[in-house]
Amino acid sequence: MATMPRPTNLRRTERRANRPATKLRFARALAWVAALAAGVAVTPSIQADATASHKVVVRVEPISALTLEGGDIELAVPQAPDGGPASAADESCSLNWMTNQAGQKITVASSLGDPQLPLTVEAVSAQGGSAVGSVVLGQAAQDLVVGLSRGLGHCGLRYVAQASGLDQPAPEVHVVTYTLTDLQ
Repeated sequence: MATMPRPTNLRRTERRANRPATKLRFARALAWVAALAAGVAVTPSIQADATASHKVVVRVEPISALTLEGGDIELAVPQAPDGGPASAADESCSLNWMTNQAGQKITVASSLGDPQLPLTVEAVSAQGGSAVGSVVLGQAAQDLVVGLSRGLGHCGLRYVAQASGLDQPAPEVHVVTYTLTDLQ
């Protein structure tokens, strides 16, 4: 005949399992209390004068933002009736910038390495910086607006393309890049 398992009292089993951990926790807590009491009794001024400190540095991140307003431009230089030089201009684009740093400038460069038709750009009515005048675009970055003041600034952009009467009617495509950078 099979024996029936005896019912177990789960509460009593759990209490027994936790009993050593409870005694250990109580002993640790009692040791901490005794150590604190001994420290307070021997040196009461240590607790009253206890301090902690650290350094907190607060800084403002540099802001250098530059946006170009206006779309792509196509300059069609007309043929001069006498076959002489002619030009075409466009002023439909502008630059806007914001900086919180002194000593910034805006440079300009073209992606076209060896253009046959000269293309110039000029910052017009610059506010928040000083325009340097007309710049012939090339691959090397050149100054366009210098001495930017902290805050907001803007300028119009005037592009001028020139051709002689003997230039071939093949288009040249420039990708013009403006960069807000440190004044050097």
